[in-house]
Amino acid sequence: IAASTSLFGDSDWAVRLPAPLLHTFDAAALFHLGCTMYGAKAGLLAGLVYALMPGGVLSSAVMSTDGVLQPFWSIALVMLWRLREGTGGWLTAITLGAAIGVGFLSKYAMVYFLIGLALVSLIEPQSRRALLSLKGLAALALAAAIFAPHMLWIAANDFKTVIHTVDNANLGGELFNLDH
Repeated sequence: IAASTSLFGDSDWAVRLPAPLLHTFDAAALFHLGCTMYGAKAGLLAGLVYALMPGGVLSSAVMSTDGVLQPFWSIALVMLWRLREGTGGWLTAITLGAAIGVGFLSKYAMVYFLIGLALVSLIEPQSRRALLSLKGLAALALAAAIFAPHMLWIAANDFKTVIHTVDNANLGGELFNLDH
């Protein structure tokens, strides 16, 4: 938002301009992943389905943390696949770590990516080997290093953002409350 508004001013469209650009980048990453995994038709389908989903179309008009998180998540998936397949070098590992770290900075929901990494490591030997390799561990260390200053800030401020996030999740509360 800061980059867009510094170039184009504080109008609504300038604030929202990054949203469709980020979603386009996300669709391109999913296209690339689909092509890499299953061929051009799968890549085209993955990119188009993502780009045309109602939630994606709506989110392209709203500047939110979800729209910022998603491209980093997709980049991380592409890099994880490359690492898993043995086609990625150190740049792949660095990009994986950076995507996870910056994804965390955009939204705490990136923790679900890490949960997915842990689960896939338990059940799939090729991914486990990739993540426990020097490159995989370096990627995870880089992600932690990128997020560490934010964690220090959170700790210095009594974990208020974490408490706020947990409050929003309504853990232990009613799942549906029609009165609210």
